[in-house]
Amino acid sequence: MGIKYSALMLTEESRVKILQTFRSAFSLVKCDHVTVNYPAKNDDEKHQNHFFTVFVVGYKIDTELGVECLVVEVNGRLTRPDGCLYHLTLSLDPTKNAKAVLSNEILSDHQYQKLNESFEITTEFKLIKRINV
Repeated sequence: MGIKYSALMLTEESRVKILQTFRSAFSLVKCDHVTVNYPAKNDDEKHQNHFFTVFVVGYKIDTELGVECLVVEVNGRLTRPDGCLYHLTLSLDPTKNAKAVLSNEILSDHQYQKLNESFEITTEFKLIKRINV
């Protein structure tokens, strides 16, 4: 049985905007979603048609782990229901077998470089089912 999680999927326009603003540090570019709940909560389906205001507000990179991510604010909040920061993984270093989940680890101290100017991105709420974990 697959694991479901809820996410804000970036529109192609927002992905392009981010990649034009930030040159990815590593060769494996992700830049596709912001996790809302992992695993998904029973009431996540009610968010399917809701509007989310999302701003990119910060940046963090860990060259040892090979993870680069952006901190985002969702509807005025930086912190997800599980206490982690809302973020999107920008890029990973495949030579270090870096995984996107490591973004949570490098942001666990809630320390990141704040952007001089935040900017809004457009997303769409989705429930995701992953077969292979």
